[in-house]
Amino acid sequence: MCSLYNAKFIAMKKLMTTLIFIALAITGAKAQTGDLLVTITDVKPDGTFLLIGVGDYKKAPESMQGSRVLADSSTVVCHLKNLTAGEQKVYVFQDQNGNYQLDFSSDGKPLEGVGRSENNSWEPSVIIDGTLQKINIRMVYLTQ
Repeated sequence: MCSLYNAKFIAMKKLMTTLIFIALAITGAKAQTGDLLVTITDVKPDGTFLLIGVGDYKKAPESMQGSRVLADSSTVVCHLKNLTAGEQKVYVFQDQNGNYQLDFSSDGKPLEGVGRSENNSWEPSVIIDGTLQKINIRMVYLTQ
């Protein structure tokens, strides 16, 4: 009788452990992504595209996520979905010549518009945590 009780106890313990791991996996999966609402102001509405990148291109360029939106008004809003959770940097530039890269002058200044955060950071960051996050970016045109 004692061994039967122990077998039931062990089976129940395994079942509870399995259920806890499943619950943690489901909860963890939901927390692994989040959405970001990016509001970009002072845009030159010239019909080109704003390229928005989220991640850290210096440390892991292959993990960058993002989108492109038409620069059709002075304020543009982009809703990025299912971004990787954690602290993420937000990069924005206006691809005014359509080559999908930020071009620089010979003295190192961006030739196209680049985004800055409200605190004037060139590499603003946001914490993606499973909820809708918001960030405001202001475009700056250094050579135009």
